[in-house]
Amino acid sequence: MANVAVGGHTADRLHVVVLSTVLPVPQDGGQRRRAHELLVRLSHDHDISWLCSSRRFREDAALAPALSELTRQVIVRPAAEQFRATAPPSDRRGGGLRALRRQLALPAPAPSADVPVVPQHVASALSRELAADLRGLLAAERVDLIQVDAALVPHLPAQLTVPVIVVEHPVHSDLWDQRTDAAIHAEEARQCSRQAIATRRYEQATWRRACAVVAVTEEDKAVLHQRASGLDIRLVPNGYDHDPDLALPSGQTIGTDPCGVTDTVNGHPTVVYAADLTNPVSADTALVLARDVFPRVRNLIRGAMLVLAGPLPEGGLPFLKQEGVLLPGRLSSVAPLLRRADVIAIPARVAEGNPVPVLEALHAGRAVVASPQALRGLGENAKRAIVVCDELQIFAAAVARLLKDKGARHTQQQQAGRATQGLPTWSESATLLEKLWQEAAGRTA
Repeated sequence: MANVAVGGHTADRLHVVVLSTVLPVPQDGGQRRRAHELLVRLSHDHDISWLCSSRRFREDAALAPALSELTRQVIVRPAAEQFRATAPPSDRRGGGLRALRRQLALPAPAPSADVPVVPQHVASALSRELAADLRGLLAAERVDLIQVDAALVPHLPAQLTVPVIVVEHPVHSDLWDQRTDAAIHAEEARQCSRQAIATRRYEQATWRRACAVVAVTEEDKAVLHQRASGLDIRLVPNGYDHDPDLALPSGQTIGTDPCGVTDTVNGHPTVVYAADLTNPVSADTALVLARDVFPRVRNLIRGAMLVLAGPLPEGGLPFLKQEGVLLPGRLSSVAPLLRRADVIAIPARVAEGNPVPVLEALHAGRAVVASPQALRGLGENAKRAIVVCDELQIFAAAVARLLKDKGARHTQQQQAGRATQGLPTWSESATLLEKLWQEAAGRTA
């Protein structure tokens, strides 16, 4: 466990306990970036205890002390279960999942049922230690509010008087529906469909425990309204105006110096996709780009290079390696790489929340080619600054045209530079969340 306690509780500050599947550092993915930007802005006026069920336990436990200046305490526990995307968990795995089924009042599985009662993303985040930590904290300290990622709702005590806000980032049942539609093979579609059914059951059970549910995009908010009447649904979007460096509060940076990558691609037409490649949706986008798009681009543009930047899962992603493709891993800052990129390409097959890679590309004023799925949560002004292509051959041709035509690329860059007008800032998003905290805790100013 990593447990760092600082500061004192004062009467005019809320004590908010956040249960999350990520730590706010390093900011190498959309969810971590969001957690960091909101924490930095809200920690000045509120005491925040951060409890994390981590899939990157060793790294997160080592980094937890770096958050001491921003939090009241940080507790990091290893996520107890790990499952492959192609092998959803079964309710027959043991008492932990059976107890979870009883707590959420989910139906018992039929003997021949092939739909898991507990969704994969929930089972993979379970941590009995974290649940015990939360019970101990609630017994020892006054807590005004609990904010919990939807996957971690089972960690809440059955009897709870503290108000709860559930964060859907993204709405996982919608994600599984999209993955079902995008599946290439019949068995993959069946697996995803089963997860979608299980997740919808789970969501209906968990939303009942919340006084409000937070959505990240208007599209997610609409899905929530459609699937559950009577919910208090609040929109707290991602901002765009963050520094892309992976810096700790102390100022120490994390990751590889990007200069080596920019030196390697110097003089080459360069396509970039920067994201958290441990995320299955981001890894799938990188696969489509490397396998289906970039070979077509390279046939049209001699010497073109593709950089897929971001943290890699254990064992890497060897199926992405091919001629002209660089996998530098996590960079200490993507800013130099974005400035060097001729084109940012994001051929996402699945829409997942508000896409931070798109926001960063627009903020950097780069030419962007993206699929419709990559534009979720963006306003019309931002969408007009992006070349949108759905069919892979057309997508590759659009990338090649921008690499070849400097004038067209410059026009897109100018449009991107103006596109951030009207997008929410992180301070605006933090204000929306703080207002919700105050209302939920009964302290509306």
